[in-house]
Amino acid sequence: MSGGDGTRNGGTRNGGTRRTGQRWPARQVARSAALVPTGGTDRPRLEATEATDTTEATDTTEATDTMETTDTMETTGTMGAAEMREAARAGGGVAEQSAGVLVVRGGRVIVMTEQAYILLLRIIHEHAPHVIKYAFYDMGYRTGVDIMAGLTESDRVPEDAVRRFVERYVQAGYGDLTVNHFDLAAPEARLSGVNLFEASLASRAGIYRTPRVVDHYTRGMFAGFMSELLKREVVCEEVACQFRGDPRCEFVVLPFQS
Repeated sequence: MSGGDGTRNGGTRNGGTRRTGQRWPARQVARSAALVPTGGTDRPRLEATEATDTTEATDTTEATDTMETTDTMETTGTMGAAEMREAARAGGGVAEQSAGVLVVRGGRVIVMTEQAYILLLRIIHEHAPHVIKYAFYDMGYRTGVDIMAGLTESDRVPEDAVRRFVERYVQAGYGDLTVNHFDLAAPEARLSGVNLFEASLASRAGIYRTPRVVDHYTRGMFAGFMSELLKREVVCEEVACQFRGDPRCEFVVLPFQS
């Protein structure tokens, strides 16, 4: 960590030796004066002085240690936050907010709550129920294409690109996703996930009367991303879904057959 081994406030990082060393000479002078023999009647005063000095030394040490501990914790906390911000910048995940605009990876982001998404589903279903499957798939497809197009050249190696895609998906809060199989020669990919947002919120939306696969936006993202990655058209089908009672949502990506 930057500056972690340097000096602070004129002493070492923990500062214990320097600060304590500066206070002790004054107390030592006071104790030497108290130890001058003045007769038996002054013995209680000597003991009282020693007790007071001991208490002061303990209080001073405890106060110094408390300040040092607090300073160290604050410094460590600040450094940790700085390092996290630096890591986020390096990974392209830093978020900045200014004048009502939230920016992530250089683009404006609008946070949609679960309730807002449910209302969107209900309204689309009321006006055009037949378009939900196709509209969300198409929206996901275009998003997947954009994600692949936005990767740097160093991340365009297929295996690295897929890993980056999964990271972006999970970081966005869409759900926990795993790549179970990826065959570039076929080409074929199999993915599975739990807590995917579409399957998790479908029951609350109340627009489906029977169990079915519902992760249309997600499978569209897979298809768009893989099509752009492989430079050939692929399709993605959901073969298992938590909404219909399966233990996880599962997807298979295959070349498009005309």
